[in-house]
Amino acid sequence: MAGVLDAGLTIQVSRETEAVRVTLAGTLDSETAAQVRSQLKPMLRDSPGTLLIDLNGVSYVDRPGVDALVHAARVAHRLGGRVALVHCPDQVHRMLAALGRDRLFTYQ
Repeated sequence: MAGVLDAGLTIQVSRETEAVRVTLAGTLDSETAAQVRSQLKPMLRDSPGTLLIDLNGVSYVDRPGVDALVHAARVAHRLGGRVALVHCPDQVHRMLAALGRDRLFTYQ
């Protein structure tokens, strides 16, 4: 499954043996964060376990974008799952740490 969100963020979903991988490319910001949340929510609900969010292709992330990732991690934890950030940019990790939310995730 792949799609381009309104402001130029592409999301691709693939199922792996023990996880669902979501690959994001483009800008994760105030323009795309709500759509990312709405796309991730059913994946978390329907496939509790590990959600891998690959950020390798993300060129820019702002606070609403980070909040969308935090929201996904909280939903996953509530459902007994977890979110792993793959290729997490230093900028995102620093923002998560500054917010005290970096421990919600595992990193690959």
